[in-house]
Amino acid sequence: QKLRTDKKFNTLRTYRGMLEIVMCDNRMNSDEKQRLQRFRDENVISEIEHENIVSQCGWTMEEFDQGVKHTAGYVEQIRNWYWLNFGARYKSNDEAENDNDDDGDKSQR
Repeated sequence: QKLRTDKKFNTLRTYRGMLEIVMCDNRMNSDEKQRLQRFRDENVISEIEHENIVSQCGWTMEEFDQGVKHTAGYVEQIRNWYWLNFGARYKSNDEAENDNDDDGDKSQR
């Protein structure tokens, strides 16, 4: 009985380590998820055990299913990328006029 318990403990500890490695960049691709699923299947890790370990790693099951951790930093990275790549295209008319006024002021100096 003790050997079985130790094996289960070590299996869950190994699975948690695998999750931590995969989750370290707040993203998970389909290949990584398939490998994790295969490990769960081969080592008889229940859905409840899986959900508990995912939660211990700081992810929700929704985030795990989507493969993306929703963090303020991640959202901020997306927002910054968006503005860097698309912000100038979608300026309001007032902002565009202010930019033109600034250019005119510089030429009068």
